Amino acid sequence: PQHDALAREAAASSVVLLKNSGVLPLPEAGGTSTLALIGGALSAESLWGQDPVHRMMPAKDYYMGGGSGHCGVLPEQLVTPLTALTQRAERSGWKVSASPSNNLTEALAAAQGADVAIVVVAASSIETL
Repeated sequence: PQHDALAREAAASSVVLLKNSGVLPLPEAGGTSTLALIGGALSAESLWGQDPVHRMMPAKDYYMGGGSGHCGVLPEQLVTPLTALTQRAERSGWKVSASPSNNLTEALAAAQGADVAIVVVAASSIETL
């Protein structure tokens, strides 16, 4: 109880309201603009069928959660955010600097000099059986 206010304040302070102020979709760049792609969720793999206990159910991952109440994504059908965003940006003439990890030093290096940065984060959960 004595820490409830602090926990509430920390949670409220960590919420990011996403708002598109005309940045997206990215305009044609003509090779002069750089997009930084940052975050470990950029290249996360599908774990469908890899749960060691329940082979017919997926292990939890960023794309489908886990447990019985979702659709699966087969690894060979998955297009990661890194692949999709890179292809789209390069098609529009953007240079891409990527840090598909949660390493802060690598993220800063990728963002250095970028005109736009997209940070991809994710969380997953699973029901208990």
